[in-house]
Amino acid sequence: MMTKVQSIFSLVIKDEAVLHRIYMPFLKNGGLFIDGIRSLQIGDSVFLLLQLIDHAERIPIAAKVVWITFLGAMENRTPGIGIQFEESEGEAKTQIEYLLATGLDTATSTF
Repeated sequence: MMTKVQSIFSLVIKDEAVLHRIYMPFLKNGGLFIDGIRSLQIGDSVFLLLQLIDHAERIPIAAKVVWITFLGAMENRTPGIGIQFEESEGEAKTQIEYLLATGLDTATSTF
């Protein structure tokens, strides 16, 4: 059975600092935090067209919502959603981890 895609996003990431703040390496298959208020629920399927630093091509990513930070969350956290990539060895995860290879395990604050 095919899962219905709830939303389609396009995301352009222009520098490593931003990529580091939004990448979620602790999720199975990797994932991203996308800021902003959206009407999605945990488990919703999403499709993302991701353009990474200095790359002209966009990477298509099938994902699902696994995290929601609502407006007004404790400690003034940025509202948005966390999406988990569906593919374990997908191009997005491979390229992101290549770009962040020297900084994935740092204590720098992330979303």
